[in-house]
Amino acid sequence: MVIISKLSGQLANRLHFVTYFIANSKAHNYQLIVTCFPEFHALFEPQVQSFPAIILGNSIIQKIINRLINKSKSILCKLHIDIPRVVFHSIPESDNALNPFNINDEAFINLAKSKIVLPEGWLYRDFKHLKEFKKDLAAFFSPKPQFKIQVQTDINKAKSLGSTLVGIHIRRTDYKDFNNGRWYYPNQLYLSKMLEINQILPHCTFILCSDEQLDVNDFQELNVVYTPRPAIVDLYLLAACNFIMGPPSTFSSWASFVGDVPAYYIDDPSITITMDLFKDFIQ
Repeated sequence: MVIISKLSGQLANRLHFVTYFIANSKAHNYQLIVTCFPEFHALFEPQVQSFPAIILGNSIIQKIINRLINKSKSILCKLHIDIPRVVFHSIPESDNALNPFNINDEAFINLAKSKIVLPEGWLYRDFKHLKEFKKDLAAFFSPKPQFKIQVQTDINKAKSLGSTLVGIHIRRTDYKDFNNGRWYYPNQLYLSKMLEINQILPHCTFILCSDEQLDVNDFQELNVVYTPRPAIVDLYLLAACNFIMGPPSTFSSWASFVGDVPAYYIDDPSITITMDLFKDFIQ
């Protein structure tokens, strides 16, 4: 059994992390319990139940369980006390070196099948089974109907303006400081890149998604659809587009994965956009 009791980051980080374990637990037939994803049941309505994963839905229960688990772990580690059949698993070498830990590792799978494993770290990965179970994973993380309606409303509006939809993820808030603000781009930069795309796809519509209020007048030269939306709606709007562009982000990459949408991540703004820069989901 694997119990995920600690998730860091915002929605997309959480989705990426648990999805690798969900795919891995199905492939190797061990029980997975997630105790730290309280927003899951408020946002998603799984269309398949083919995974051996339990995501607790009561946020109060989750908080109590997490507090007990994390407090117990802290005390046990400090006192160097081992509990039979319980393994606190960490991957500092992988995280520090930015080198993914393959959870298909035989030793890890043996632990997951024979003990209670509590993983702690970020770069736990299972690329093989993520790809194999992609269709079921997309169905498992199906947004609730009210969010699907909001997505479809904006998709219909965008298609009335142009046949090709390009989702633009404008990440702000935390990106002002994250990585020394390297990917904190102004609207003018996004506009310049959108104009480059418009030269290639002259009948496209741009769907703007952002974590801050945008001034749509900054983009009035182009066909644009924008309104402030919940993150879950922005996420699945991007997934419903033909192409995605934005800074490097797990938000855009989740949309690329779940929607099978080629994406381009603006790392070097001096590069002129060509359509061959848009790639399928990068794991």
